Amino acid sequence: MNALAKQLKMERTRFVNPHGIDYKVKPVPYSTAEDMARLTHTQWIRQVSASMCRKRSARLRSIERAATQLHASQHEELLGKMGIDGVKTGTSARSGSV
Repeated sequence: MNALAKQLKMERTRFVNPHGIDYKVKPVPYSTAEDMARLTHTQWIRQVSASMCRKRSARLRSIERAATQLHASQHEELLGKMGIDGVKTGTSARSGSV
């Protein structure tokens, strides 16, 4: 978690255990609301991205222009089979297998 915090530029955060309870823990774990917001935003983006990759199609709306919509679809035959949930399911000489 500290490596992830560093990657996300959470400069005022230190994790010392998985539960966050700091009773008798040295050095004391600490963080800021800004750092936690950065972590939450990153996780939310990852979950939304993963959710979108599992779908055959979706309607996307622009944040700037609520009336603007885009219909996105994928035609991957393996989607939903054998535990495959999207993103990269195929292979090529340049991309490799995984």
